[in-house]
Amino acid sequence: MNGDDPVGGILNVIDRQTYTISAAHEANLISKKQAIMMLEAQACTGSMINPQTGERMRVDESIEAGFVAPQFKKHLLLAEQAWLFTHTHHVTV
Repeated sequence: MNGDDPVGGILNVIDRQTYTISAAHEANLISKKQAIMMLEAQACTGSMINPQTGERMRVDESIEAGFVAPQFKKHLLLAEQAWLFTHTHHVTV
């Protein structure tokens, strides 16, 4: 990913394998706190990023697709709701 997009995945520089953020947490490459922070950054943009395909989808869809672990759902739905609120109520800062 390039530009202003949030982190979509984790590259293990040892084996050159790309992990989803959830899989990187499960493999102990990052902490749960780091995983939540990176996933929330995605949800706050209105979509989750599949690092294998670059496809973007909503939180529920990303969990169903298997690249976001269900354990993060509560945190991510709150972040996604914040994005939805600002984009449906035309909030300006």
